[in-house]
Amino acid sequence: MARVQDALVTEAVPRFGEGDLVRLKTGGPVMVVCFAVEPILLCKWMDAAGRDRRGTFSPRQLQLVEHAYPVWMRAVERLSRRYSIVTLC
Repeated sequence: MARVQDALVTEAVPRFGEGDLVRLKTGGPVMVVCFAVEPILLCKWMDAAGRDRRGTFSPRQLQLVEHAYPVWMRAVERLSRRYSIVTLC
């Protein structure tokens, strides 16, 4: 009976696939899952300087991002404040 109770208490491990947008549950940048082999996910993201970064994470550390604000949209938004350009959205 103890095993049944333990099974009910344990958290379900989320499943991610290649191309999914994820973020650490503790916060941070939006990342793309490049390679998924349970129990390790290889993720890629860009740091503030625009360099590609990669790291491995457990699925328990990550959450799925439904609507990510694309990096290029932020750049267009910043440029539109400085220069008179037309934004798309």
